[in-house]
Order: sequence, then structure tokens, then C-alpha cells
Amino acid sequence: MTPSIFYPLNTFIRKAMPVLSLKRLLLCFCLCVHNLPGLAAEMPGPDDVLIASSLITSTGSPSPGSTTTLAILMEPQGEWHGYWKQPGDVGLPATFTWHLPDDVTVGAPAYPLPQMLLIEGLMNHVYEHPYALLVDLTLDDDLPDGTPLPIRVDMQYLACRYDACVPEHASLETTLHVGDGHQLPDVAARFASWRQALPRPLAAPASFDVEGDLLRLRVPLPASVSIQDPHLFSATRGAIDNAAPQRIERRGDELIVETRAGAQIADAFQATLKLSDSLGLDIGAKRGSPTSVPDGEGERARRHQP
Repeated sequence: MTPSIFYPLNTFIRKAMPVLSLKRLLLCFCLCVHNLPGLAAEMPGPDDVLIASSLITSTGSPSPGSTTTLAILMEPQGEWHGYWKQPGDVGLPATFTWHLPDDVTVGAPAYPLPQMLLIEGLMNHVYEHPYALLVDLTLDDDLPDGTPLPIRVDMQYLACRYDACVPEHASLETTLHVGDGHQLPDVAARFASWRQALPRPLAAPASFDVEGDLLRLRVPLPASVSIQDPHLFSATRGAIDNAAPQRIERRGDELIVETRAGAQIADAFQATLKLSDSLGLDIGAKRGSPTSVPDGEGERARRHQP
């Protein structure tokens, strides 16, 4: 039983070697051999599913020329967790290969706010509870009513816990039929709750400067928007030191974030700023002078507060 447990972990390290830093590879090795005597009892079997996944449609009958939404529901089991689009210091982002009809196009998955998980001084951006990735499908205008639209996505993703990481894969499929776009009320409510968990785009760019190894980010945010336990998740790898302390303070209608700059900081980076457990902002930051709060930004943020 033990060799079958080690096989996927060794496979993960071999495949990950071109894209992981030395620090990440060393940690993955440690995860593989941690508590070695108890592995046979504690590690999952080869047929165990550590993060269950399913494909859910917002409507089974999208109308021609419309954009409909699919949800990829990920459900970590037990102590296992999945990863955000930028996993942090450890882990790998999920990959998606779509198989679609010629008249259908797909967008990039939208991720909900992640959680922080610090292990051995390395920061992970994770999900320890069920979460949904939302994907938009756009149909061509000239599709006849009743046309079947077979949809399939092949996923590869990493399931981890405190002592191990295991690569998993899944193929999810469904068939839509071109129709009138009817949506059941309970399905609409479910998708509304998933959309509520997504960060909102900030209308104006943030700005930052770097002095030595200190990065100072300025985010336009009205003083009337409340914040609780804020945290900056960089979506651009290498822009900041993910595990470094963050100092966040308000200065009028700006939120100032100070942290250690990353080794690959450029003139711009993308990030998600968590304002509370239920509210985040997707921001684009550019090196340069401060920006002003755009008209209506405060009202939009307040509307999304619980």
C-alpha cells in the first residue's frame, strides 16, 4: 500500500521541478517524508478523492448570443485544502483544459477570496472549505434553438494538508441546449451567493513605490468603508514577500499597505485586497504617484458590505 501512496507525490515533484523554486521543492520533499513511520496509516489511498469537484450550470438552456455562467464547485475533504490562482510560497494553481463546441467561448475562472495558511514560515493562499470557481461561457448569436452544447473541462489541481501534498485530476462534463435562458430560483440564489464571495474590481488603479526592500502600496478607498483584518494577496508571483508582515493603515481616503517587496517586483502588479472575510477588491497597482478616489467607489464598496 505504501508504494502506491508515494507514487503520486514523487510524480508531483518531478512534474513541478521546472516551475518550483528550490525552497518550494525542499518543502515538498519535507512534506513527502514527514512522519514517515505513520504514512501507511495516515496517508490517503490511491482511490481516495481529497477535493471533490462538480460542474454546475446556471441554466441548462442558454439563449443565443448570451453569456451564461458555470460553477466549478470544489469541496475539500477533512483536513485537505485547495489553492488560489496564485498559491503563495507553496503549491500549484489549478489548470483547466476546455473542450467546447466551435460556437462557444470560455473566460478565465473567477476565484473567491482565499485564506492565509502559514506553514514553516511559508505563506499559502488556500481554501479549507467548499468554494466555487465561476466561469463565463459566451454563445454565438446564430445558434438555432435546441442545439446541443456538450461542455467538458479537464482539471489538474493540488490537494494539500499540513504534512502532505497530492496531485489530483478530474474530468467534468455537462450538455446544455440552446433555449430561452430560463433559470430556476434556487439555482439563481446559489449562484448569487457564489458571486457575493468574489472580490469586486477597484475602478481606479492603485499606486506603489519601493524604497530598499520596503513596498508601499496606496489604494484609493473612502474612509467610510469599514475594514476588518485586511490583508494583501498578490496575484502576481514575486511582487511581494507573501509571508512578510503587512502594516496597513488609513490616511484619509487612502489605504496604505507596507510590506517587503518581492524579488521580481516590476512596474505593475495585480492583487486582491481583503477588506474583511466577506469583502475584497481586485486591484491593479502601478509604480508612480498616488491616485484619487473615483466618483462612486465608496458607494459601490458600501453596497457590498454585509
